[in-house]
Amino acid sequence: MLIAFILMHLTDIPANLLSLGAVDFGIIVDGAIVMMETILKKREDHPGEKLAESNIAGRVGEVARPIIFSTIIIITAYLPLFAFERVERKLFTPMAFTVSYALIGALLLAVLVIPGIGYALYRKPRKVHHNKWLEKLIEKYYLMIQKVVCKPRQVLIAVAIVFFAAIGLSISVGKDFLPNLDEGSIWLQVNLPPGISVERSKEMSDTLRARTMKYPEVTYVAV
Repeated sequence: MLIAFILMHLTDIPANLLSLGAVDFGIIVDGAIVMMETILKKREDHPGEKLAESNIAGRVGEVARPIIFSTIIIITAYLPLFAFERVERKLFTPMAFTVSYALIGALLLAVLVIPGIGYALYRKPRKVHHNKWLEKLIEKYYLMIQKVVCKPRQVLIAVAIVFFAAIGLSISVGKDFLPNLDEGSIWLQVNLPPGISVERSKEMSDTLRARTMKYPEVTYVAV
């Protein structure tokens, strides 16, 4: 997030609800979690050995490319927001910039900083603690994955059903991004003379309300 705020400052993007409202910290820390997990897996496989820099570098090389490409895919999903114009551009483009900046910073942290921290913490031999409940869940998950892999036709049929159902819904659902709304409301903005007293402004406000309520289409007036 620090890198995101620095880039927001350099590109004159203010920090507000529109720009920061869609920042998902789960997506941001995902790469760092994967990188640290692969280092921990190396320590669990060899608990009594001292880890060398080459071991960490090998692990980093295994997961660095998937992390980079997954981050690029997420950033690519926000590219259509940069094509908006007028009101849509003001609403969603700052969010797209902020999320992209945060993901770039998270990618640099996961690839450049986390491996060094993992090496400093886990290079020495240490006792590995196992979670029995988690190991049981992993075994059940592995068995389920094996059953799914052994029946690819059923999986493809289910995916095809979901895909065509999504196409059918996309055809039937409306396509307006920001549709015109007619709520039956009228916004009146009245400019009073400068230096008018509070009593006089209240009197004019009551007069405006009374004259507006003379129309049968008007049900209420909020001032």
